[in-house]
Amino acid sequence: MTDETEKSLISPGLKALKKILRTLPEEPGSYRMIDDQGRVLYVGKAKNIKARVRSYTHWEGLSTRLKRMVHQTRSLEIVITASEAEALLLEANLINRYSPPFNILLKDDKSFPYILIAQDHPFPQLLVYRGPKTRKGLYFGPFPSSSTVHDTLPLLQKAFLLRSCTDTVFEGRKRPCLLYDIKRCSAPCVGKISQKEYGTLIGEAKDFLKGRTHTLQARLSEKMLKASAQESYEEARELRDRIRTLGYIQTQQNLSFQKKGRMDAIGLSRDTSHGCIQVFSYQNGRSLGNRPYFFVLHEGQTEDALLESFLMQFYTLHDIPDELLLPLPWSEPLREALSTIKQNRDQKKVKITMPSRGTSLSLVHHAVSNAQEALKRHKAENLSFQKTFERLKEYFSLPELPRRIEVYDNSHLQGTNAYGVMIVATQEGFLKSAYRKFLIKDSTLIPGDDYGMMRHVLERRLGSLSPKIRVL
Repeated sequence: MTDETEKSLISPGLKALKKILRTLPEEPGSYRMIDDQGRVLYVGKAKNIKARVRSYTHWEGLSTRLKRMVHQTRSLEIVITASEAEALLLEANLINRYSPPFNILLKDDKSFPYILIAQDHPFPQLLVYRGPKTRKGLYFGPFPSSSTVHDTLPLLQKAFLLRSCTDTVFEGRKRPCLLYDIKRCSAPCVGKISQKEYGTLIGEAKDFLKGRTHTLQARLSEKMLKASAQESYEEARELRDRIRTLGYIQTQQNLSFQKKGRMDAIGLSRDTSHGCIQVFSYQNGRSLGNRPYFFVLHEGQTEDALLESFLMQFYTLHDIPDELLLPLPWSEPLREALSTIKQNRDQKKVKITMPSRGTSLSLVHHAVSNAQEALKRHKAENLSFQKTFERLKEYFSLPELPRRIEVYDNSHLQGTNAYGVMIVATQEGFLKSAYRKFLIKDSTLIPGDDYGMMRHVLERRLGSLSPKIRVL
């Protein structure tokens, strides 16, 4: 197909942009490209909106992806901003709101968990917490990896003997629970420890979570030696076990440097079609875990553009650290935008660096090497799914590869507690964020009727797509 033929095919979109171009301002701002159905195709930002949109009218210089986008465009909406940093902020918010198909999207719909020492009770509770920080207490995190926080909590219980039960369970206890017997709780619910002594444990836990580990361990060692000298061998043994547990936590969390506050190290790896960004989080020199994010890259997508788009989308959803370590240079609008978000949340600025030596450089190298390995594994897994989808296409004589496969099943306990579940697979693997669970409460169903339950689940699922769909 020649360029002239292609031009004739996309003439409505090209004509629409050229017509709109005459009225556009030469100012910073954000723009939305919209199709004939009113759907947002792409959200962008620019220092000069008119110059940026003009670049889309140079047909011969556009990539295949941009040609398809221009072909579908029928209108443009703009918002003028005071600076490029404000445009970057607005772009990130609009991408999260509309999920445009021509933007690189962050598939991340879950908040990160914290470890919380709740302080709204005379005997504070130690627990895993998600969501806004509305409950009074000390928050430690957030943890990018939920497995890290769930592995750490039992160790903290063992080290500090803090309760993890809810206030309702606490008030209803008449005798100690199993956690007291296995030395993971001091049983304040039944008076095994005074409020003052429990407060001391809370103080020690705070010291540890804030990074004052050497002072805490020295204090516990002094108590252990004193108890031993007084022949209180049971108390000395418990203190010894607590010290060992604290040392184990530090080893597990890769304590390798002494630095206060939150820090994130970012690693990036890409090839011609896919990219991976790893986020490693640290607090007070202690690792909080890491999490990889994978992307299918558009033609011509640069590393700095990918990183900037990711950081803006990611940190509009999650807490911004005190310091951000990057593997690439960054733009001043990015620093201003992230600092604006952070100042609105906690009245602080974010420090952004691309380290060239020392521990910080080691952390970035570690993040990059993990991104490289994660991308290799991800592509290998995707290749397996791709082959499976190709076999399905051949077996069912489909005109093209399926984009999404949903699998359903039911479960019940002798006709009660009936549930339906849906799992989802795409060419890139299992899409766990799209999994669904259906509580079945249809009084017309005969208990244990698997076919009836399946019909009920499918009607709810397909009915949510279109009320006109009927399950036969």
